[in-house]
Amino acid sequence: MMFGLPFIIIPLFFVLMPLEYFLEEPSLELLLFVIGMIIFTTPFYLAGGFVIISGYYMVLGEPLPEFGKRKKRRKGSRKSKVFGGKRSLRGPILLTLLFLPFLIISPFIAIYGFSLIISANYEGCILLPVGLLFTVVLYGLVSTALTKRTLEINHPSNKIYYEETLFGRIKSRKIKLISEALEIRDFGDQPKKQIIFGESDEGRWELDIGTMIQTNDLNCNEISEVIGIPFRKGYPDWYFE
Repeated sequence: MMFGLPFIIIPLFFVLMPLEYFLEEPSLELLLFVIGMIIFTTPFYLAGGFVIISGYYMVLGEPLPEFGKRKKRRKGSRKSKVFGGKRSLRGPILLTLLFLPFLIISPFIAIYGFSLIISANYEGCILLPVGLLFTVVLYGLVSTALTKRTLEINHPSNKIYYEETLFGRIKSRKIKLISEALEIRDFGDQPKKQIIFGESDEGRWELDIGTMIQTNDLNCNEISEVIGIPFRKGYPDWYFE
């Protein structure tokens, strides 16, 4: 697993070195050179990431995830069942290809900006917020792409559990009663929405399961059969009230 680090650290040095010169004496030539180095070193980052991920799965004793393989769908039933629990590979791969160099560089820009502020160089007042902004936005996108979403239909407890987890830690959890669920709707253009609608004593509620369905290759019919509610297409009559 550690053999992948040189593929990331060494190319990163060749990006940070001209970046430092650019920050000291900005010019168009240096900017183009930095961008060119980022593009040139991206394959090395990907190779290093692949080696690290391969080593990680070897340590866990698990096979690498298979790309593009879909599981056969089973017909739904009224029994308790858990849907989802997988994450789409297309999103993380695309984000890695596009943003990996910036994911590595943006925290360093924030740290460099902070060090400039400490040394009374007010250029850091620009670099620090820019670096933090890019770090938060990019890592937020990656976090969203890597999040696992599960929907558990538990008939004995009369509850629907919807969880979002990242690396085994629960990011959010929603609990609804099966007896309050009314229908599942598929509506909208792009992006489409798949929502479970229900009604309790407090009023109508919605449970958005669209992202889970799309990233796990599921369909609303199967889920509606397990819950025991109808599946319909189109907006509810009261949706725009």
